[in-house]
Amino acid sequence: MLSPTKIAIEEFSKIDNLIEKIYSIDREKLNKCCSAFRSRARSTLSQIVDLGLPSTILFIYSKCEKEIFSLLNENKINELGKKEPLKVAYGLYLLLIKDILKDRLGMVSQEDPLNFSKELLADKVKLSLATASLLKILIEVKKIAEAVYKEETGRER
Repeated sequence: MLSPTKIAIEEFSKIDNLIEKIYSIDREKLNKCCSAFRSRARSTLSQIVDLGLPSTILFIYSKCEKEIFSLLNENKINELGKKEPLKVAYGLYLLLIKDILKDRLGMVSQEDPLNFSKELLADKVKLSLATASLLKILIEVKKIAEAVYKEETGRER
């Protein structure tokens, strides 16, 4: 298995490239999305520890809305560029969590946040392992996001 740092770098790079594609023609929205993603990376760790992984997943899903998450899963870049950057940032963070849990850790088989939350809740051992493994990776994502994205004005590049 790859190290949490290597997984975090690879997954963050995917998200960063996606943000660039979504908001390539609108730098103001790009900056807002980057800083909002940075905020998600900072706040979600404690939320997972305090509320649990399934509750945190559902909270993020409620903030991004089903439509945005569907557009992200379908890679509909043009339509996403018209959406509010804060909601897209929530969606991107949820996509990051789903991709790590599903593709990297093999802990869930579902695409939909509601269904993969149910899947985790059905098996306490899997939930515990998924939470511990995911947190290690998300800690590294947080470090990268803090290094790459400015707090309020967007990207440092």
